[in-house]
Formats: sequence, C-alpha cells, structure tokens
Amino acid sequence: MKKLLLLSLIAMLALGFWACSSGDDDDDAAADDDATGDDDTGGGDDDTSVDDDATGDDDTGADDDATGDDDTAGGDDDTAGGEHAPVLSGGLWDPNPCVVDPTYDILYSDFFFNICDTGDDLSGGLIYGYHSGTDQPFWDGGTMDLDTVASNYGTSLSPADDCDNPIELAFGINFTGAPADDYCLDLEATDAAGYLSNKLVNFCVTVE
Repeated sequence: MKKLLLLSLIAMLALGFWACSSGDDDDDAAADDDATGDDDTGGGDDDTSVDDDATGDDDTGADDDATGDDDTAGGDDDTAGGEHAPVLSGGLWDPNPCVVDPTYDILYSDFFFNICDTGDDLSGGLIYGYHSGTDQPFWDGGTMDLDTVASNYGTSLSPADDCDNPIELAFGINFTGAPADDYCLDLEATDAAGYLSNKLVNFCVTVE
C-alpha cells in the first residue's frame, strides 16, 4: 500500500457533523430551505444536484430507490438504458488505530478501497462518505472528487472496466481533535454519468 501525502484540506473529521444543516433539504412536505420550493411537493429543488420529485430527496448521496432513478416508476433518469454503475469492493483503514504523522503533526488514518466501472467513466465522478447507518457526512462536506482522490494516490481512473482487477484508491482523514471512540464509515460513489454504486458499510477506525 502507498503512504498518502496527507493534507488536512483533503478531508477533515469534525464533531459538528452531527448537527442538522440549515442549508440543505428537510424532506418534509410542509416547508423548504429556500425560496425555490421543497423536495416533496415537486415545487422546486433545494439544490442543483439530484431530484425534487414527490417521493424522494435532493441530496447528493443517493437516489430514491434501489434501481438508481429519481422518479416513481422505476425508470432511469439519465439514459434510456444500459446502466453501468461503479462497483466498490474491499475496504480497510490503515493504520488502525489512528496514529500521529510526525511530518504534519496530525492524527490520521487512510481508507483504502477498490473501484471498477464497466462504463469506464469514473473521471468526473464523486465519492460520498457517511457515518455508518446515517446520512450524516463523515468528513467536511461529505464528498470528494474521484479525480482528486486518484491524483493524490498517484493512480489513474482508466481503464476501470475490468472488475476482476479493480483500481485501488485511498484517501486520508484527519482525526485531530476527535474524541476517543470508534468512527465507522459508509462509502458510495458515482461515475461521470451520475450512476450510483453499491455501498461499502460499517468500516470502523479507532481513535485512542
């Protein structure tokens, strides 16, 4: 495994992530977060990223059902067919427990995972990290560009269509200041077309 060049601007774990954000969707039918409408009645989109239909949400982390769409009929909202979603596998925190990097003087661990995409269009995609079993972002903002992750790790996102030999990626998380505890990650990804991957769930790292 490669040792990442850790930069605190790449990802930062903070205690405030459990607080609700006033600037994102509320997923209720009674009110919205801004003047453009809410995300349950179809009157507008709280942000510019995903959907605003009657049954779902408009966050950046998932669609409304298991088929990868954002309508109520089970169809595909990107193309007429031929979905090629990324596939995530593996999953490992290293080091675990977290350690202090002597160069940057931060408490860190790196998360390693594998990714493939039969559509070979990972460039332009995103990864999404959540505290396990919740929709709370694991790091500040909760998303990272796959291109940035690959660049920092020193690898390429293409070719990615051989799922028998997926691409290894990793990113560093700065846990400096986090209380002693286990921190558990769920991870998913989208490709450039917006197709949503499977989810890696409940990968835990210890802060001592």
